[in-house]
Amino acid sequence: MRRLVFLLLLAACSSRSPSPPPAQSDEALDQQLRVGSLALEAGRYEEAARLFDRALIRARERDSPGEIADAATGRSAALLGHGQAAEAARQSSSAAEDLRRRGAPVPAELTLAEAVARFRLQEFDAAVVLLVPLRASPDRDAMLRASFIEGLVAGARRDPATLAAARARIGTPEVTGFRADAAELAAIAALMDRDAPVALAEAGRAAELRRDALDYRGVGRALELSADAARQAGLGEREADFALRAALGASSRGDKAEARRLMLRARAATSDPGMRATVTRELAALDAR
Repeated sequence: MRRLVFLLLLAACSSRSPSPPPAQSDEALDQQLRVGSLALEAGRYEEAARLFDRALIRARERDSPGEIADAATGRSAALLGHGQAAEAARQSSSAAEDLRRRGAPVPAELTLAEAVARFRLQEFDAAVVLLVPLRASPDRDAMLRASFIEGLVAGARRDPATLAAARARIGTPEVTGFRADAAELAAIAALMDRDAPVALAEAGRAAELRRDALDYRGVGRALELSADAARQAGLGEREADFALRAALGASSRGDKAEARRLMLRARAATSDPGMRATVTRELAALDAR
């Protein structure tokens, strides 16, 4: 199940199996975790959050730290997938504290889920505190994912030195999701250097790699980077097109706030009556849901 957190955390690249079950497993709990994982993988985030919440209740009744970690990690992932960063931060932080009180290890995936939530909430200092220890993680996937999120934080803070260090830690990986991470950070770095053509090229490459990795939230993020690059280049209509495409993806995921923000960006960027009519229609459809 935990590999799904990496799907949510921006690339489908881990292939690890769930934690081994206890000698005597709880079939009902195992079923809830499996079905929750399937819902998460299919992008049914509301359903996944409900299933993992039930699993978490049962895991706490069972007083099983490993299954508490799995259920809490899955629920945090589902909440993030649905755009509920604040609730995901509360869930992952609470579960981590629960595990520490029990003397149980906090999985890297749970820490990463909280870090992503803090990043999306623009709580950058809190995110970095969670990420820095993972630089030395023996889990290479966790180290690479943490480096990517550190790079995103550095981009948001316009900190080129930290961004370059994060990119260097990622290097040139072979796995598709991590290659997408590298391309995305390269696009952010090019934007900071005001090199719009390179930013457009790297953002486009990141979108293709995210698509191959089935990371559709990542596709949307790459499309918005393309919109940023188009705006920097003075290409208003291309900015509007990229922003609307990212908005439609967010709408499909059920993230209405993100979809609305991007649709309004598209409308502000365009002077084309047809594009404005399209955006107005999509906004009305979003409000009707």
